[in-house]
Parts: sequence; structure tokens; C-alpha cells
Amino acid sequence: MGVTYFKRYRMEISLRKAVFKVPPPPGYALIPWSPELFESHVDVKFGSFKRELDTLVFSSFRTRDGCRLVMERITRNKGFLPSATWLAVRKGKGGRGLFCGTIQGVCNPNGFGGIQNIGVLPQERGKGVGTALIHKALTGFQRAGMKAAYLEVTAENESAVLLYEKLGFQIARIQYKESADLF
Repeated sequence: MGVTYFKRYRMEISLRKAVFKVPPPPGYALIPWSPELFESHVDVKFGSFKRELDTLVFSSFRTRDGCRLVMERITRNKGFLPSATWLAVRKGKGGRGLFCGTIQGVCNPNGFGGIQNIGVLPQERGKGVGTALIHKALTGFQRAGMKAAYLEVTAENESAVLLYEKLGFQIARIQYKESADLF
């Protein structure tokens, strides 16, 4: 078994003067964190990442149980910020909807809010769901007094990098994540 290194960007955005008010697209709603929605976050995280590049970088995304473990670690983190943690739902007929996006946030003592994961189900991408989730998380960080926010992204995930740059994030650091080859 070999080792592969994945190039990752730490991207940052200042929260000092920015205003984040992008609403969800028509037909969608954003739901704030609630412990009762824990399993829905797990389901969306797994559905968003299970066939994506990040399963090669982070083995926990390969299974639903691994995604549950990630959510447990995030929500037990002393810096966990419920106001930066959201679910997106596509409204359906008869009051039923489909949970289709998730984002989680934590704060650190240095005044940075960290987006831990953002996931949107493949069939819901490109509609503005991710942008709305990011704006909600950034607003939560601002209200918590954070001076800036960051996220990390695999460089090969070009569509995500382009989205984050469009939203005002800038590459602050390049790092390499070691991952054992699967084959």
C-alpha cells in the first residue's frame, strides 16, 4: 500500500465589514442547528461526500458511520457554534421536504470561525444552496464576534475553489494531506 498526498488550500475571509445576506434559492429553506436534526446532518453529509474526491482524503466520509463520527466530534468540540450550523431543505409537496445541504461551524480562541464541512447532495448542486449555507454560517461567526472565517478544500475540487473565491475567500496557505492509497 502506498501513500498519496493531496494538495489542500486553507481559504480565509474577513468578517469585519462584510454583509452576508444571500437567501436560499426559491423552493428551499435553511433550518438552524438543533440536536434533533443530528442524524439528518449525518445523512446529508454522507450523501454529499460518498462518491467524491474527499473520500480519498478523509476515510471517514466513506461510510455513514464515519460521517456520524465526524458530526459527533464537531458537536462535542468546545468551540462548536450552533449559529453557524445549518441544514438546507428542498421544499416538497404535502409539507415533506428533502434535506439536501449541511454546514457546520466551530470557533477558536484566536477569533477565527472554521467551516468544518459543507455538503450539498449532487442533484442539488449549482442552484445556490451552498452559497446560502455559507452566508448563514458566516453570519453566525460574525454574531459570535469572530474577525475572520476559514475553510479547507482539496485543490483538485476546482468547482468548490471557484465558488469560495467568488464569495470572497482567499487562499491563505497551501498544505498537503497524507492519505493511504486504497488499492
